[in-house]
Amino acid sequence: MKKSICLTAAIWLVACSAYSQSTLPGGVSGLKMWLSAERTPGNIVCWTNRLNGNECLFSQSGATLPAGRINYNSSINLDGSTAPFSIPLYDLDLSKTTIFTVYQPADTSGEKCIWVFTGDSDERLVQTDRRVVDVRSGRDIPLAAPRSGAAVLSTFLQYRQKDSILPAAQAFRFGQTPGSLLSGVQPFRGKISEMIVYDRVLTGQEKQRVESYLALKYGISLSQDYQATDYLDAKGETIWDAKKAGVFTRNITGFGRDDRSGLAQKQSSSGNTPGLLAIGAGQMARHNDDNRALLPEQCFVIWADNGMDLEAGQKPPGQPAMLMRRWKAQITGAAQGISTSVDFDTKQSENQPSLAETWWLCMDRSGTGQFPPGETAYYRMDSITAKGTAIFRGVIWRSDHSELHLFTFGIGPRMMSKVWITPPVCTPETAGILHVGVEGGRPPYHFTLTQAESGFAKQWDQPGNSVTDIAGISAGNYTLVIVDADKTRFEEQFFVAGADAPVPQLATQFELKAGETLHLDASEGMPEGLIYQWMGPDGRTEYSPEIGISEPGTYRLLIDRDGCVAQQDIRVLRFAPDNFKMLSLAPNPVASGAPFQVTIGLYRNARVDMDIVDAEGKVLLQRRFEGNNFYRFTESLHAPPGAYVLRFRSEDSVRPLMLIVH
Repeated sequence: MKKSICLTAAIWLVACSAYSQSTLPGGVSGLKMWLSAERTPGNIVCWTNRLNGNECLFSQSGATLPAGRINYNSSINLDGSTAPFSIPLYDLDLSKTTIFTVYQPADTSGEKCIWVFTGDSDERLVQTDRRVVDVRSGRDIPLAAPRSGAAVLSTFLQYRQKDSILPAAQAFRFGQTPGSLLSGVQPFRGKISEMIVYDRVLTGQEKQRVESYLALKYGISLSQDYQATDYLDAKGETIWDAKKAGVFTRNITGFGRDDRSGLAQKQSSSGNTPGLLAIGAGQMARHNDDNRALLPEQCFVIWADNGMDLEAGQKPPGQPAMLMRRWKAQITGAAQGISTSVDFDTKQSENQPSLAETWWLCMDRSGTGQFPPGETAYYRMDSITAKGTAIFRGVIWRSDHSELHLFTFGIGPRMMSKVWITPPVCTPETAGILHVGVEGGRPPYHFTLTQAESGFAKQWDQPGNSVTDIAGISAGNYTLVIVDADKTRFEEQFFVAGADAPVPQLATQFELKAGETLHLDASEGMPEGLIYQWMGPDGRTEYSPEIGISEPGTYRLLIDRDGCVAQQDIRVLRFAPDNFKMLSLAPNPVASGAPFQVTIGLYRNARVDMDIVDAEGKVLLQRRFEGNNFYRFTESLHAPPGAYVLRFRSEDSVRPLMLIVH
């Protein structure tokens, strides 16, 4: 028995040795240097040489750890005053090289030097957050200036004439301003987590494989602006198919395991939307390497969002009021047995539940985005933190059912109906079927379904949350009441339209400018021979396809085709010339370097530019946000005590807020 155990251990050690030697970022060979920040059991962060037994080349004490993470992975912190340190590198030919750097700036004001490559103490290559400079040739390659404090994946490729003599001593230097550039370049302030150097120019696919590894590990989205970009594993196989993603191109991130890359990311959150959404296998941990979940090899869960508002849209019958922002997840490998945790920052949403309501995670396993109740899984929030983060546990991603999942968050009662309709048909007249179930509450349940116009009424009891089919359903407005064993009561009204009823073509929401009349014509794009009726919030009724609206409110549109009626509710809101609905800043005053939260609410989607200026008008920090009408984020300002102004610009509106630093 002992011999068998020893033999097994020996085989395991040989396998581990072979694995470590074959581990390469993206599985791509030609590696010259591989540095990453790794946390030791003694709470020390080391700038580690991954090619030489994880040798610690530079270390920082655990005192800096609270801020020293990018997507739950450790980082080296540079604060602009850190003593410079150098990492030696031998025989690098700058004429053929590919360099990847992952960093996160503390602010975006001014130009910051990230690293300098030296040869025989002379500066040869310099990278800032704005450009890369080949000092000897004078070649200046501009980079896109960072627009926010999110983590950055920088890729530099160079192919030029070879130097006649290579320097004897070479090194990468961090934490210092280069002497070879013009004045004004400042030492880098922020985090740096990984750096990979090749002694050749990688092919397009090789570059994509390395970038995919780094993007997943650090919660960085590969750009989809100019062309759809897939994510690849170390074998070159697609694990995020950009064509299948459709409109879901924002904030791509995920977790997974790829042994050939040394990737074991067990939890992730997009650096573009810090704190909004995090998903992890098992239980979420402060650090990725503290997460004890076991992932199967070549298993990936990757998701992205559609960039829509964190605002609830029109509530469908029998479902929570779901946010307009939706996420699509692509599942690769054996993910169906993995139980995950999902954390969602509810404070970033414009909508908040009442005391009788709660947050729900709604997962459309059909992949259609229609959230059909029969194929939608509902997870009720397990708990909520003091900071407003809703935690959902035991969430299952079933790759055996579909490789695509759409999901979002919604607000609904702690007990709610689960309703979908096989609609009636007007011609030939055919009754519909109502499929009714319940989520939440405690069984057994008592159901009551009524329709006032026809006098229809039905009651029944149900021992669990299975679905009951109610036949004989005609078009009209219905009321559903559910009471559980604890006498918790749920009530909902919904409209059932015929399958062949006209389909209204108007939007569900409009804005009304002061002193003007909003003219709507429901007949545009509709066939002939329809009868139209408008019902205003004041009870006024008009029998016309056109209506002039001078007051905000909810207007109901009815369209009748030979007795087959469609119904649509349209919200009309007051237009605000000043696009800022609300601005808040907390806490205030705040200590220098301490976090504070900024909340921006707009009346309509628009870009917001924010900068922070001191008493002399000098810009200390700049940020830009796009695509929504609500933004909430955490910021910090490393500045002496005093008064500072946060200036916000959106469309033609400018709003200031005073920040006191003590």
